[in-house]
Amino acid sequence: MYSRLCGHPPPAAGTFPACIDRAHLRYRAAVGALATAGRVPDVLGCSITLADLEMTEGRLDDAERTFERALELAGSQVLRGTADMWVGLATVAWHRGDLTR
Repeated sequence: MYSRLCGHPPPAAGTFPACIDRAHLRYRAAVGALATAGRVPDVLGCSITLADLEMTEGRLDDAERTFERALELAGSQVLRGTADMWVGLATVAWHRGDLTR
């Protein structure tokens, strides 16, 4: 299954998955396409995974922007996934050691 998804054999134990960049690009594209289609709840759902990938890579600023853009798109609507965006922002702050936000 892994080789079909990533196009190569699985990585050796203890190494960073080789297809993480590809997954990031595909999730970023999905978020953009879903936003264009007006599928805001789906954008929120994909944004969780996208930001998780960014946090895994140590890209906390990108993860924060991903959560913030999703919240901006949702606006004042209370949608499934909205609370997850706030939890994600809190997680980013926690990783930074900034518990005052």
